[in-house]
Amino acid sequence: MNANTWGMRLENLAFGLLMGLALLFPFEFVKAPWRPFPWVAITNVEVLVAVVLVVWGSAALARRQVAFPRPLGWCVGLWLLVVAGSALAAPAQREAALKFTVRTAQAVALGWAAYDLAHTPSRRRWLVGALGVAGALVALLGLAEAAGWSVVQAWLLNFKHAPTRIGEVVRVSASLVYATVASMVLELTASAVLGLALDTRRTWRWGWLGLFLLLLTVQLLTLTRAGTLAILAALAWCWWWGWRWRWAAARLAALGGMAWLVGLFLLLVWVNPILGLRLKGESDRVWYQAQYEAPSEVVATAGALVRLPVRVWNKGVRSWHPSGAYAFALSYHMQREDGTMVTYDGLRSPLPRVVLPGEQVVVQAQVLAPSEAGRYRVEWDMVQEAVTWFSWKGAPTATTWLLVEGSAPAGDTAPVPTLPASAPPTDVRLVVPAPGRLTLWRVAWRMVQAHPWLGVGPDNFRLVYGAYAGVEWWDVGIHANNLYIEWLADTGVVGVVVFLSMVAAIGWHVWRGLMTTAARERGVLLAGSAALVAWHVHGGFDAFHEFWPTLIPFWLLVGITVRLADDVCAQVGQDAHRI
Repeated sequence: MNANTWGMRLENLAFGLLMGLALLFPFEFVKAPWRPFPWVAITNVEVLVAVVLVVWGSAALARRQVAFPRPLGWCVGLWLLVVAGSALAAPAQREAALKFTVRTAQAVALGWAAYDLAHTPSRRRWLVGALGVAGALVALLGLAEAAGWSVVQAWLLNFKHAPTRIGEVVRVSASLVYATVASMVLELTASAVLGLALDTRRTWRWGWLGLFLLLLTVQLLTLTRAGTLAILAALAWCWWWGWRWRWAAARLAALGGMAWLVGLFLLLVWVNPILGLRLKGESDRVWYQAQYEAPSEVVATAGALVRLPVRVWNKGVRSWHPSGAYAFALSYHMQREDGTMVTYDGLRSPLPRVVLPGEQVVVQAQVLAPSEAGRYRVEWDMVQEAVTWFSWKGAPTATTWLLVEGSAPAGDTAPVPTLPASAPPTDVRLVVPAPGRLTLWRVAWRMVQAHPWLGVGPDNFRLVYGAYAGVEWWDVGIHANNLYIEWLADTGVVGVVVFLSMVAAIGWHVWRGLMTTAARERGVLLAGSAALVAWHVHGGFDAFHEFWPTLIPFWLLVGITVRLADDVCAQVGQDAHRI
């Protein structure tokens, strides 16, 4: 067997593995990674990524050639060098920053592999089709999750730590770690499916269009507002090019997708009005706001059940219902005078009626006095059962001091309330609410001021957030909620300038192809460019470079789309030369 034959077989194997990765990337087992060493955790997707890159690299060596996109390739390489330099210069969490850099480099290499291997129209369609099928699997699992199928919901916990919720409403995340990640995956794969629908034969077209509408439906069920805005921007992009090319099918598909999204959203709000509250605030913090008026001090006998009036105002945007699986009630947290916790999960005091936004109600609150004499702090807090305490959402509490006299009779046992799913360990006083976007952006600016040139290190915003926000505890899964601001904080001015130059280089390649595209593959080229539009529009509101399920389809689509655009331009140049 000669070198060329061996190289072609390796190339075919590499392309087949790349197809497998395009199908399986949404199914990363995060709860049971492989640990070859105690400090290393490797998932199934990471193993497949490594195998693809090794086989592709071997094929390139055997062929002694590899396609390289110029000038984009140099821009991407420079960006990776800057990211690596930022990681090495990170003032803290250097190991985490280097791990993120390696992951980013692997994702970019996948894009290069797609550029090299997807060199024929059939290969491009197969690879885009694999991404579309992966999106369809995510969508079908998302529908089962939204329908409450317990078997599917239990199986999906292999891929995430918990379902994503806003209030008591499940935001569909399917097999992805979070609903926003699922939204990004569905945006990218929906664009891919639309391209196939526009380019395929008429017998298959309606099937792809039906799948496209399914992906749009489930994307809306993720309740990701930025995702919906991004897919609308992508559809508007498709409509504009359909108008420019005088391509009625593209215009109709784009308009139909927009109408489907708007109509479905109105239907969902009509069926469940709580979903409409998603538009009234950045998060569900505005759902859970209250104000209290309670006695400053009361006296009680040890072990007695104390009743006292507490006036509560509904300062949020939703009504409080006193009954049902997710009922609202008044409760409390109790501490000793020295700050040690007695009970976090106090007795529930039911509301006398439904309390609408802006209304107030007097609750006959009940407090179980401790069995030991002393002075105790009762901190009033509204709760929605099995969902959240209002204080977790940043709502202020109110305090009543309880003066306990005497001691409880021997053998007198008081009833102990059952802990709902919303109760934390008793050594935790309150949960720090998630900060809003403006707060996150201000903290990012402090990072830039402290480390202007190379930032705090790639993906380190979430890890060093507390040092710049002035807080002791914070969620290490937090992001700046803006792709560009996070890159600025993480890699500094140098990093973000090179990053934007890379984005411009991708846009330049694709724009040339769109301006000179031939009719044969213009649907795939249009869809690939629309996916990039969705990614960068969504990036203005979220950050998602940390996750394999977003990195893989993005860089695969970059590789496919740029290769198609370059091939179109090369063909036009050859035709012009012949003339």
